[in-house]
Amino acid sequence: MIKKIIKFLLVLLLLFVLFFLFYDGGKDYNDIKIATGHGPEDLSLDLSQPDNPRILISCSKRKGEDHYGKIQAYDVKSNEVYDLPLKGYDESKFRPHGIFLQDHDTLQYLYVISHEKTGESEKVEDKILKFKTSHRSLEFINTVGSSSTNPLMARTNDLYVSTNDFVYSTNPTDVGFSEVPANVVVIRPNGSSDIVVGGLLYPNGIYVDGNDLYVATAQGDTLYKFKLDQNGIAIEGTKEKVASITGGDNITRNGDELIIAHHPNIYKFVLHSMVGLKSPSAVTSYNIKTGKSKVIYGPSAKDISASSTGLIHDGYLYIAQVFENYIVKVPLTDLND
Repeated sequence: MIKKIIKFLLVLLLLFVLFFLFYDGGKDYNDIKIATGHGPEDLSLDLSQPDNPRILISCSKRKGEDHYGKIQAYDVKSNEVYDLPLKGYDESKFRPHGIFLQDHDTLQYLYVISHEKTGESEKVEDKILKFKTSHRSLEFINTVGSSSTNPLMARTNDLYVSTNDFVYSTNPTDVGFSEVPANVVVIRPNGSSDIVVGGLLYPNGIYVDGNDLYVATAQGDTLYKFKLDQNGIAIEGTKEKVASITGGDNITRNGDELIIAHHPNIYKFVLHSMVGLKSPSAVTSYNIKTGKSKVIYGPSAKDISASSTGLIHDGYLYIAQVFENYIVKVPLTDLND
């Protein structure tokens, strides 16, 4: 009798493991796949030419022997995807991660986080780089910050640039998805920098709206809101949990809504990074006026795995991912109610 019970429990355990590994629980969306470079992790909408909108894409191939990094552009009207060569910067070292496109009068500047190896060593130098954009290239302006000279840039992930040119960046931890408290850092135009807020569990996505700072945490499973003072520091006692979002990643804006891509199952995300197992993708919207949030896409791994950025434009949701070589375009009419 005991042997039968043990066998029964083992079968249940096996079924549970199989269910965990292969079931994503999601629907099949009416998506369009757009081929890109590997690892299209972050997206920025470029409306500098209103008649010819485009989406800038941060690509880094993280696995295999042929590692590379580049910025691409997707022409919304023609559906063309093309590379943006770097002028005045060594492309062989370039490994972009988070990006932010800033409109500055008649010019547009792309701020890029780049994880670059120094020489033959395995040591990675994190940089925040500033480029001036043009139609077919990016012109290097300067290095805003580097982990080699700024100890606050521990493992920079995502960034936001405010209208007063304060550069905010999330700094999770260099030991992966662990419960090690980390922080958000601000770098000011004069070069000074400070910790904005600490004690967060893998801060990932970041967005600033006036004096309000929003931070999505991958391990904390929370979207936080803080009030900032004139120096860009979170005011003590203003920390507010505004939404529960599992595995939060990058944040974009659509009207009154913040659009947050996230990883509903962080364990599958880790397995996806290691062995290619499908990782459920999801996108949640949070309304900054009403305080209400809702999942608008997923969770599903049938169209795309390991969603990292959701961006809404002209009736479509564009979703980026961390490792594969495409983004998806989903009609808003096909999203969750």
